[in-house]
Amino acid sequence: TAHANMEVVREGWALKESRHLGKWRKRWLLLLADDASGLYKLQTHRKHRDEWIDARAARPTEGIELDGARCMRCQSGAGTTKHEFLVEARRGRVFRFASEDSGEVDEWVYHLCAAIAQA
Repeated sequence: TAHANMEVVREGWALKESRHLGKWRKRWLLLLADDASGLYKLQTHRKHRDEWIDARAARPTEGIELDGARCMRCQSGAGTTKHEFLVEARRGRVFRFASEDSGEVDEWVYHLCAAIAQA
């Protein structure tokens, strides 16, 4: 599989804001740990892992290296949708994610911050 050397730390559905159009799209998120290097990455996919029938379907829409990244929960209010969190990659690109459930956001932020701290 595409993740043969990677351990799945957390996975689940979230909304991701598209970079160019600002539209929210449903994505399957995978937080992966490379046991050999100790590095973590967050991948987004169009479909759930169970629906990947070939290598093309398993190709992520985004691959975010977490070494040197930052993660935080967004304050609700003007300009936010649902419950949001963001990941700022080392080179400054910001990825915005949202969930209907505040607890889900807490879980993602917890696991992403722990991964970043270990990177």
